[in-house]
Amino acid sequence: MKQRLEPSFFSRDHAVVSAIVALFASGLISGALYFILLAPAIQKLDAKINELVLGSTSTTPIPQVPQVEVVPISSRPLLSALPSELTSQPVSTVNIIRRSTAIEAEGIIQGEQTIGHAIAVTSDGWFVVPYSIIEGESTSLLALQVRGGLVSIKKIIHDKSTGYVYLKADAITMTAASFVRPELIEEGATVYAEIAPTIFVPVTLSDLALSPGWQSSEISTRRLRVISPLDAPLQGAPLRDATGRVVGMIDQFDKSLGSWLALPVGTVASDINSITANGFIQRATLGVRGIDLAQTILSTTTSTVAEPLGFLLKANKRLGAAVKSDSPASGNMVEGDIIQRVERDVLDGSVDLASLLMDYRPGVSITFYGKRKEEVFQTKITLGTATTTEMIK
Repeated sequence: MKQRLEPSFFSRDHAVVSAIVALFASGLISGALYFILLAPAIQKLDAKINELVLGSTSTTPIPQVPQVEVVPISSRPLLSALPSELTSQPVSTVNIIRRSTAIEAEGIIQGEQTIGHAIAVTSDGWFVVPYSIIEGESTSLLALQVRGGLVSIKKIIHDKSTGYVYLKADAITMTAASFVRPELIEEGATVYAEIAPTIFVPVTLSDLALSPGWQSSEISTRRLRVISPLDAPLQGAPLRDATGRVVGMIDQFDKSLGSWLALPVGTVASDINSITANGFIQRATLGVRGIDLAQTILSTTTSTVAEPLGFLLKANKRLGAAVKSDSPASGNMVEGDIIQRVERDVLDGSVDLASLLMDYRPGVSITFYGKRKEEVFQTKITLGTATTTEMIK
């Protein structure tokens, strides 16, 4: 029987060591092959990827860190300061508030709402606003916001010839505003809209605001065009010159012009004297209807060719006959006449006929100049009288 020999301890260790040496040798060979053959190829591939991602052919912009320049406060440009005479004026503007006790459908109680501004014309509680603010309002719900509290309005008087409304509030003490005719302000001049009491915004004033159409010699349709950065100034906001005098008040927005229109306030001072003394306003009347040719031309063309200006007497279905049968003009003027001058004042588009007549007292005789069938004419007429105010309840 043949005997099997077992491997000795030394022979087993020798086999293990031989295996380890063989693996180490193969690792050296593999690493050498990697650095010799594969590493350069991988480096070229990395370079190509970087070129595609970061190079000029990339379609995805690389975010840039914004550069912020810090400008010292001392070197920053300042907004132009408002005139000191304007900002030092005592407060003469208040808000008109609509009070409501109505409960809405969703059960929410509607609170107080500011609907416009009012300008103090006397120190004992008389204010002026455009009629457009009062029109359609329930006057019993209106009040004035004075020094943080609400003051009831006792009396409302509407002057149909100008579009002014005069409000008499309960006994309060206010500083009255100063008023000036806009004729004294140059067209294109900067004035200041008081969009809230003592808050002013510079705007530009233009005088070409009338739209063509039939007019009455007793109702002024003149408006001032306000070129403003404001989207929605509140109605009644006063327009002040650099010294704080009121030259007009914001009325309504004209979509065709893309501008706010303002009422001139040239007669406010004399009107309030008449109201406080008599309770009403009386004005001189002529009694004609027609078209202001100057405003029609200025509103529809930019031509510099000389055109016949003046007030053309013409009938209208809404306003009636060109010359009212019982008016001072009856027997002195006829339809088709063009009034070009009232005394020394020319109807050149800077003022309408009604505004000119407001400078005269009822019963005064004045001379009108114009054209009749291409012939020059003049006639002297004694102006009539009419009450132009009504109480609003």
